[in-house]
Amino acid sequence: GEFPICSLYRFAGNGAYWKQDYVNAIKYYELYFANVDNREMGTNYEEIANQLAVSYLFSNKPQEAQALLKKIVLSESEKLDKENRGLLAIIYHNLGRSEMLMNNIESAKKALEKYLEVRKKIIPKSKKDKDALFINQRGERIKSRGIELMVKKSYDKAGLNSKKYGVHTLRHTCATILY
Repeated sequence: GEFPICSLYRFAGNGAYWKQDYVNAIKYYELYFANVDNREMGTNYEEIANQLAVSYLFSNKPQEAQALLKKIVLSESEKLDKENRGLLAIIYHNLGRSEMLMNNIESAKKALEKYLEVRKKIIPKSKKDKDALFINQRGERIKSRGIELMVKKSYDKAGLNSKKYGVHTLRHTCATILY
């Protein structure tokens, strides 16, 4: 048997996404959605939609990310709440990111409040992490070193000197933009 063409586009999109080649990830994921006739089992469809939205965000297309994520939330939030709460939390988080990039603070606040509703339902790996606001994919509290590494990676990707700029600089820049 042959693979459905949409599966090949998904594989190509995943390869580009994980290489942080967001232009090609967008191209292949959009072809996936244009050619998928039946939803895949589990939450693959929603996971690919989220990865396409992230690709949009990293390609300075927050409007496209927002539209896609809102569509998924409206049509699939009940399913995701039952089958993959972690993914639903990530989708709300990315919806908040898209709103912030579009300078729509009230909508971002609503998306983050929805994230908190879902986050309360996620069972952390240990009791000490039960009150953590953000947890990583292993169900553990995100530590300051993890945040520093994420920010460093983002600075490096943006071509900025990560030795000169850090989390503190980012926090002040964000505060300046918001107020």
